[in-house]
Amino acid sequence: MKLTLIKYNGGRDKRFFELSSGKRPWGILLALSKGSFELEFPSLGIKRIFGSGEVAYVPPYTEFFRRVLEPIDFHQLSFHADPGDAACLALRPGAVDIPHEQVRAWLKSADRIAALGKNGLFLHMLERMITENYIFTAPENPPAPRMSRALEEALEYINENLAEKIDVEAVARRVGLSYTGLIFKFRNELGMTPTEYIMMHRIKLAKRLLCESDMPVAQVGEACGYANAYYFSNAFLKSVGYRPSEYRKRNGD
Repeated sequence: MKLTLIKYNGGRDKRFFELSSGKRPWGILLALSKGSFELEFPSLGIKRIFGSGEVAYVPPYTEFFRRVLEPIDFHQLSFHADPGDAACLALRPGAVDIPHEQVRAWLKSADRIAALGKNGLFLHMLERMITENYIFTAPENPPAPRMSRALEEALEYINENLAEKIDVEAVARRVGLSYTGLIFKFRNELGMTPTEYIMMHRIKLAKRLLCESDMPVAQVGEACGYANAYYFSNAFLKSVGYRPSEYRKRNGD
């Protein structure tokens, strides 16, 4: 399972969310140990109230609204996940399907990690929670998952040409689909649009190059398909929360 922890935040006796609505390029898991809140996805027609011992999931690029009903204690993890991983694909907008006793054990460990200030350990906690959700949502005799050949070809082309300008309509023609047909396959099989997939993997490549090479920031941007350094910097900031130079300082050797 390939996961990148973007950030951790938590709180006690919170009466409101600092971010009550919006759309983020990463997934969000929120585990609640006290209180209650309402979560809504307008575009999906989903609205649910969460209470103590429950976990909510907000997928990437999905508009949400949430409000505290009773003061909450919580742990929240923001992360990027491999869209092709079976366990990550099992996550669905709204409630994460984990028995309450498992969530309580997770919350106990999360409290300890937060107290120690070792936020990097939350990556292991995140993997554990996603794995638990997969275990408890998987059918006993699941069919062998298989990605469509057209989508496989589209992903292969995109991944090999991240440094170039990628025209989604041209990719669709290349794999024998219409523009809308390709978008449908991306949404149905990966849970995102082609543009979102391209951006996610360009940023992923940029993060690796920033940490593992001495390439100037502008050159890193070019290698990831951003001809304009200013546009690259803004896209990276929006996705990761730091500008490329700041990310390099924080994560470089």
